[in-house]
Amino acid sequence: MSWMITQQRNDEELDALMGQIREQIVKHGGGGIASLGRKFRIADDNRDYRIDLKEELPKVLRELKINISAENLKKVQTLLDRDRNGSIDYEEFLYHLAPPMNALRVEWVNKVFDKLDKDRSGKIKKDDLAKAQNADARYNNLCRLCDKRGDGVIDREELIDYYREISPSIDSDEYFVTMLTNAWKL
Repeated sequence: MSWMITQQRNDEELDALMGQIREQIVKHGGGGIASLGRKFRIADDNRDYRIDLKEELPKVLRELKINISAENLKKVQTLLDRDRNGSIDYEEFLYHLAPPMNALRVEWVNKVFDKLDKDRSGKIKKDDLAKAQNADARYNNLCRLCDKRGDGVIDREELIDYYREISPSIDSDEYFVTMLTNAWKL
């Protein structure tokens, strides 16, 4: 139980620090996801598609004109390094940098989940898509994109996390809703 409380505090602290970094990127005209990708590749000295948290992360932050204290940089490095391997991949970095989805977008992702979870089990399983056209292909694609736990089922949190990752690249709420409506025939 104390581990969960500590993890929640760490998540909140990381969210706050990444929020400060995000605000500075916006303030300095960060140029969006494509610009971040370029700066990431520039900083990725060894071309492993990962940011070394000790050497390359400070370089990325300098490229982005981010002012961060040495103490907060150390906190970000420690909090991002959940598996203690000293690095973070680009997608995970963007995930932590991305703002949370607004309530409207979460509401529409929940509508998608509710539609796909036919038996109301709280999990999307292959059987839930059985009557859909191209069910196997759609399910396999959905699992490939969303099933972070690798258990062959998708829960609500995994679907929301997937859409949270792509949400920053979709400018308007209207387009986000249209995309979900068309993709899932809502």
